[in-house]
Amino acid sequence: EMARQITVLSIICTLLGAVFYGVLFYLGSIVLGMGFSLPVCLMFGSIVAPTDPIAATSILNKFGLPEKISFLIEGESLLNDGVGVALFVCFSGMVTATEGGGFFSVMTRELFGAVFVGVLVTAVCFPVFYLTRDENRRIFTSLLAVAAAYVFCDHYDFSGAIASVVCGVLFSSLRGYFEEHGHVMELESYDSFWEVLDNMLNSVLYVLMGLSFVKVLSMKHLVVISVLAVICNLLARGGSLLASTLFIGTIPDGYDRVSFTKLLTWGGLRGGLCIALAMSTVDMIDKRTYFIIVGCTYAIVMFTTIVQGLTMKAVYARIDSALKKKNG
Repeated sequence: EMARQITVLSIICTLLGAVFYGVLFYLGSIVLGMGFSLPVCLMFGSIVAPTDPIAATSILNKFGLPEKISFLIEGESLLNDGVGVALFVCFSGMVTATEGGGFFSVMTRELFGAVFVGVLVTAVCFPVFYLTRDENRRIFTSLLAVAAAYVFCDHYDFSGAIASVVCGVLFSSLRGYFEEHGHVMELESYDSFWEVLDNMLNSVLYVLMGLSFVKVLSMKHLVVISVLAVICNLLARGGSLLASTLFIGTIPDGYDRVSFTKLLTWGGLRGGLCIALAMSTVDMIDKRTYFIIVGCTYAIVMFTTIVQGLTMKAVYARIDSALKKKNG
């Protein structure tokens, strides 16, 4: 049951969130006279759709959400990164498609080619990872898998990001499978290495974002566009969650659809992946559109991390109190 709920939230909710956001931002851009195309807005929707696992986990650890709800939020944020990258490849393919290669050819080449490379590299590297007893060798094997995936993808014009996500998911799944069947591996140093590397690269990403924000500040109607981006994000997140509750079955911990939607909408924090995807569009669109997308992404990340993150405890308490009154 929990596996199905996490799958629905990480796939269906992320997909609907990207589409809802793209359509809402497109309508807003028409009102403001910005002249964005629908494919660009859908690509922007895929950039800000995935929630951030580091931000979500750090916030959840500070107060006591119900166990199953916490597991859903963490599970969704961990798995929807790959879905968000896949959606970004799809919609950016629509933006960059030319006469020599349309959307479906771009989609087939970048997405399915990347999946094939990820599976192939994992099939070669994971046996070494599993059979060795040297934890340093396990770390280097995982680094080799990601590096090899990127080299192959760069050569064949596939998506290196998706191939890396595939490697990560397969490594994690195979590790869990063998540990469940009694083959316990000592991976304390391995887990610590990737945790430190993840946090360090996220910090570097925010520094790069801060350096680029100087140019973002010079764009016209900065405040209006940023407010539009944040409002569209909340509406898209709420709408996609409400629609997804139709498919997740019984909502855990006694929550109804509306309360569940409110809680996860406010708990949908954005982070490093959104910023990285936004900055990767620099060669796909004109400079004006690029800085608007980067600036709006920054606004969403800042709002969700600071405003939503710092008020999450109060929002949860209010929703929980209202739910208890309703249930008598």
